[in-house]
Amino acid sequence: MRRVLLELPDGSRHEVELSGAPEGARHVYTAHLPGGALTAEVTWQGHGAGRLRFRDRVLPFHVHRDGAQIAVWLAGRTYRLSRVARTAQRTADRATGPRVAELRAPMPGSVLKIHFAVGESFAAHTPLVIMESMKMELPLSLPHGGRVEAVLCREGQMVELGAVLLRLEDEDDADANAS
Repeated sequence: MRRVLLELPDGSRHEVELSGAPEGARHVYTAHLPGGALTAEVTWQGHGAGRLRFRDRVLPFHVHRDGAQIAVWLAGRTYRLSRVARTAQRTADRATGPRVAELRAPMPGSVLKIHFAVGESFAAHTPLVIMESMKMELPLSLPHGGRVEAVLCREGQMVELGAVLLRLEDEDDADANAS
């Protein structure tokens, strides 16, 4: 069993145990939640896309992996998964999260608003870009602060899943520029 931290579209976080195994092209997983267990069948179709069968519903999904984090676009909503660190590290990881060098689109959609320009610094969990997909607005933020190195999108632009929206300065470069 793997322990993961599941972040729902409303921002709430839940520690979940996942178990399962591939069965050919199909993968059957069970999520063990505090309220019970849910089982789903995943069929991969390539390039991070597939179908999820849950109870009597079949839903298309897209997956984007960025380092240790996974964003899953499912039925117009984005869910984020990350591995739960060992107990001694868990609090620190939850507070800061893994550092990333790029902000990527977690789903296909349109860029509504870019909140930061090149050279500007931002704090952890501050919305950097607002996207729209399937009439849903999604603020994109990071679990750590940093500085914008490059803006690789523009307001009104349609972007694909995984498109790089912002490039961030390396932590060492940001520290050197701050002094």
